[in-house]
Amino acid sequence: MTIAESHVFVWERVVELMGSLSTIKVRSAGPGRHGDGDGLYLFVKPTGARSWVLRVQQGGKRQDIGLGSVDLDSRERGELRASDNIPILLKRHLTLAEARHKARELRQFAKAGKSPIAERDRERGDVPTFDEATAAAHEAYKSGWVDKNAAAFLTSLGTYASPALGNLPVDVIEGSHIRDMLAPIWMSKPEVARKVRMRVTQGVELQPLQGVEGDGRPR
Repeated sequence: MTIAESHVFVWERVVELMGSLSTIKVRSAGPGRHGDGDGLYLFVKPTGARSWVLRVQQGGKRQDIGLGSVDLDSRERGELRASDNIPILLKRHLTLAEARHKARELRQFAKAGKSPIAERDRERGDVPTFDEATAAAHEAYKSGWVDKNAAAFLTSLGTYASPALGNLPVDVIEGSHIRDMLAPIWMSKPEVARKVRMRVTQGVELQPLQGVEGDGRPR
């Protein structure tokens, strides 16, 4: 290790030992890398985009592992989210608490001599997120649609479904997710709700959906 590399190593270790991040700091941190301890870092880009990275040492080599983007929304306010039942290694949109949990799980793999990345990817597989699946469906179907319908497919899902479902792997989406997503508009915009439900089904082929009636009505 060169002198310059040793200085970098010492500084990174100091950052890790200086104390944990807080929810407030996660929200307000400026561009750069911010240590939480035990190898977990918050990365903030100049654009404001935020993500979590875990740094581990294994076999004498240092490795950075992307954990996912930062979730600044409901969970930190104590609210429940549709994604709360997703296994931690499958989560791609993480609060501070969830990032610490995921980092802890991956560190355990490293300590056991396993590859954290291989274990993470084994859990994840090649399952697309809702947004990825609906984008692929749009590409597959749009040649058979008029332009208006093709545009409406993406617009309606982007407005009503993506905020709740966009980051969820499609294999964990259940009827309860669809029901909760449709509930706010089912009475006020019933025709829109039915179309959104139909397009969700087209996008990710989720029928039959437990917890949703055959006509798409939440029960």
